[in-house]
Amino acid sequence: MGTGSEKIRTILGLVMVILLVFITNRMDRKHFEDVQGTITTIYEDRVVAQYDLFQLTNLLYDHQMKLSEGEIVAFDKNGEVDRVITEYGQTTLTKREEEIFGRLKDNLKKLSASEFIPQGPATETTFERVHENLEELSAIQVKESKTLKIQAQDSLDSSNLMSNMEMIIIIIFGIVLQFVLFSGGKRKVKE
Repeated sequence: MGTGSEKIRTILGLVMVILLVFITNRMDRKHFEDVQGTITTIYEDRVVAQYDLFQLTNLLYDHQMKLSEGEIVAFDKNGEVDRVITEYGQTTLTKREEEIFGRLKDNLKKLSASEFIPQGPATETTFERVHENLEELSAIQVKESKTLKIQAQDSLDSSNLMSNMEMIIIIIFGIVLQFVLFSGGKRKVKE
């Protein structure tokens, strides 16, 4: 490492490698945060929401069975349906989900209003509508989970690509740097 220009080129090469590593590290961190956010969303807004729908389906099934056996039972005597509806409403909903959820709440109000009326065609129709709403909401959970999974995979793929590119560029810089260092020494020997 004789001349000043060789030292400057060497330092510039090292600075470029350090900058490259720093920039790709920041990009990798962003991709990691994206994946982490997606996983959190899948759990909080899809898995928990699916569990809420499952609970609601069970509560409605129990109520429907009691009515079919001739029992007169308050629709939401212990507030479980309201609790589950509140929990579900706190998740992040798509526009379509909001529409169906609104219809579900309306249908549940109809069931609650008719709880002391003996089961008849109107009550049965309302139960069917509620079950249809629940099935639609459940299908949305699956669709949205798949979309989030694809987003997370895309982020991971981008991160993997960036890591591979980083390694290739670092290797190329290393080879160029060695070439510059060793070719500079050979020139001195010839002089």
